[in-house]
Amino acid sequence: MNLKPLLDMADLIRERAHAAREIGASPQAKALEWAAELVSNQINEWWLEELDLDRASEERGITYSAIQKQVARGDLPNAGERGKPLVRRCDLLNGRPRRKPEPESPDMADEILRIHETR
Repeated sequence: MNLKPLLDMADLIRERAHAAREIGASPQAKALEWAAELVSNQINEWWLEELDLDRASEERGITYSAIQKQVARGDLPNAGERGKPLVRRCDLLNGRPRRKPEPESPDMADEILRIHETR
């Protein structure tokens, strides 16, 4: 999973906040900075979320027992406790592709920027 487009969008929002501040639009700059921080925090929270093995198997697109074996072998770090394993999404998705590629979907960051630029 490539989160770079979303992180780039947060950076762009910060750049826009800086530009707003330079022209004296401090309230708008503060709002943009808040939005950029919100986006960044949500991305980080999602990326670091600890999943139970049922949810991890669904997100990875493999069986529960396959995830369980990967945790038992140490191929996936256990973010939980012994007997109650949890897997961080970032550890889960940093490996091989989780499923067959899905049909091409639009890049949401590009779509938002395109809409913004046309205004």
